[in-house]
Amino acid sequence: MAAFSCEEVILDLQKQGVILGKKGKADVAEESRFAYKNIKEVMDNQQDLVVPVKRLKTIGVVKG
Repeated sequence: MAAFSCEEVILDLQKQGVILGKKGKADVAEESRFAYKNIKEVMDNQQDLVVPVKRLKTIGVVKG
């Protein structure tokens, strides 16, 4: 996984309309949308296993 700066991740989340609620900034990079697999690609690869009924959109991230 590539390293993402705290500022890059926070700005990207804001541009996506996602609210990040967290006190410390040490692990903010884990919340980068680029740290995860592309969900469309993952679901396309499982068409024989699942029938999607809803698509959810991230609106907030809260970590304690």
